[in-house]
Amino acid sequence: MPMEKLDVIQNYQLVHKQLQDACHYFGRKLSDIELLAASKSQSTEKIIELSENTPIKDFGENYAQELKKKAELLQDLAIRWHFIGQLQSNKIAQIVEYSSSILAVEKLEHARKIAEAAERLSKAPFAIYLAVNLGDEKSKSGLALDKVGEFYNHLRDDKRLHVRGLMSIPPAKYTDQNCKLIVPEIYRKLATQAKQVGGGCLSLGMSSDLH
Repeated sequence: MPMEKLDVIQNYQLVHKQLQDACHYFGRKLSDIELLAASKSQSTEKIIELSENTPIKDFGENYAQELKKKAELLQDLAIRWHFIGQLQSNKIAQIVEYSSSILAVEKLEHARKIAEAAERLSKAPFAIYLAVNLGDEKSKSGLALDKVGEFYNHLRDDKRLHVRGLMSIPPAKYTDQNCKLIVPEIYRKLATQAKQVGGGCLSLGMSSDLH
């Protein structure tokens, strides 16, 4: 949920309504959905306003230095920080120190560095999601869906990590030729695969994907 253009409270209300409508359409419970606010490049004032006036307590940052700065400035608030950007090996320890989870792990090297940092910082088991390139799009990084099981097998016995599930930014097309909202078959495959990976959770899409 990007916090821009609209007032942050209005933005939250809009996204909340879209979630309600989507859950009603697909027969899901709203309580099953966790909403993560993408706070990259947003002011601490907006974050404070949103966290104090809505149920949102989970915020996602893309850059390690910005994450550190905001986490330190807002340490008195009941905020859970999550890292949603691309990982760099030399930033992993800092990210683990200031976040509750990392949502885009696609390299074993990075997973092992996260585990080592979590152990050193007494934050094990540390929550991660495995990044999946669901539509096999060249513009996106992530594991191919058929490689997820093999990747997870390398991590499943590491008690320093808690693989919550899979993260994917889905392809743009969500409707059939009659513009009817559909659940693509690849989503069903992703959901099936997620049930075999750690906590079985799915982190999917952005607010624009609710339209």
